[in-house]
This record gives sequence, C-alpha cells and structure tokens, in this order.
Amino acid sequence: SIYRGPVTGPFEVLRSGTGTFFNTQEIDVNDDGRVAVQMEYFDGFAGGLMRGVLIFDTPEQDKLVIETAVEKLGIGQQATLAINGSGTVAFALNSSFSIVLGEDVFNYDAGVYRAEPTLFNSPKMLTKVADMSGDYCGFGRVDIDDTGGVVFEAKLQGELSGCSGSVMDGVVYGSDPVYHRIAVRGDSALESHEFFDSILLGEINESGEVSLLTTYSEPLVEPTKVWRADMGEVRWQRFIEYIIARWWRLLARLFGWR
Repeated sequence: SIYRGPVTGPFEVLRSGTGTFFNTQEIDVNDDGRVAVQMEYFDGFAGGLMRGVLIFDTPEQDKLVIETAVEKLGIGQQATLAINGSGTVAFALNSSFSIVLGEDVFNYDAGVYRAEPTLFNSPKMLTKVADMSGDYCGFGRVDIDDTGGVVFEAKLQGELSGCSGSVMDGVVYGSDPVYHRIAVRGDSALESHEFFDSILLGEINESGEVSLLTTYSEPLVEPTKVWRADMGEVRWQRFIEYIIARWWRLLARLFGWR
C-alpha cells in the first residue's frame, strides 16, 4: 500500500495494493498532498501489464479517475520522477517510449520531460527538457521547482565512466551539458573533487538553490563533499561563458585563427 500523512502521523492508506496497482518504484509528494508514483498497473485499454507515473489525490481512487504524467510504458521502463507545488511532474527515461491511445500512437525520445498530468487514457502534455541526440547518454535523478525549472543527473559521451555504467557525470538543468551545467566532472569549482568518482543530486528549493554530493577515492582528499549551488549565479556564469565563446568564434573567423 501507499501511505500519506504528516511526519508525526497518523498515516492513511492512499492507494492499497490490488490486482490493478502494484510494484511501486519511485514516489514523491507535493505540499498539497498530491502523490506521484512510478508503478505497475493493469491497463484494460492497452491489454496488459504496464508502467507509468500515476497521480493520486484522495484515498483509493479508481484508475479511470486519476491523472497521469506518463502511462502505458513497458514494465522495464522505470522513470525517475519529482512533483512540484503546482502539480507539474519532471521525469526521466533512458529509452524511447510510445503511448498508444486507441488508433493513435505517440512516440517520444529517451530524455528528461516536464509533464502537466492529464486524465488517465488521454493524450499527455509533455515538454522535452533534454534528450540523447547530443552529448548526453543517460539520465538519473530529477527534481523540479515551483517555476517548472528542472535539474537532473546526466551521463556524458566520452567520459571515463562510460555510457553503459551507472555512474553519473554531472548535474545539469537543460539540453546543453556545457552551457546548462551546474557541476560536471572536470569543473574546477569542485576544488579537490574536480574529478569525482560519483555525483548525486539532492534537491532544488524555491530559492533556486541546488544541493549536490560528490565522492572521491583519492586518499589525500576528503572522501565526501556536500555542495550548494545558487541557480541565479550559475545561469549568470553560463551566460558570460556563452558570450565569451561567441565573441571568440567571431574573432577567429575574422582573423583566420585556428
């Protein structure tokens, strides 16, 4: 069963396990008590066992009256997720997916998405934040603030960890891992953890601060560090880097520099 309640209790059963809902993998709740759950369910419309990100508001809601961020996924397509105070959901999937609604088929790339939940068995409202068409080759944890800003863990092409592994190479906030990076392997701002072994996204708060954790097995430095990044400062720094890079490319063309 899925329970909801204050930290001090008591808790209520929000959704009991049945022959329709089961095998929960991810869960989050917003300040209004909306619960986003990545779980398996039996889909009579699609004809079998499916997985999705389902939204529950009141106890024991039937499948036909709930909203979903994404649905009708294969049981092996297990999204990471987060829900903000407005009920908007961010999720990441590392494989392409299709949503079949009657005779209509909606195809989506592997990537990170922002979703406005819609009624079960209805078209989904998805906005792509990032995909694997460029330097990204995998995604991990996600979070979303109340303005809809999404931050997420990512694996990058060409890194020593390799795209087939589970280790993330950075925490970013958009489609370009250079100009949308918060912290990636090789960033001097990480000081002695510049070439970390692992990085973990914590959360983003409503002041635009992001928490991170890095680990590093180098014996001469601290094995674990916790960081806080201000998104306002990060965006300003990336904007300055972008302007400098644009001017450098312009000068290089004008003077034939290589």
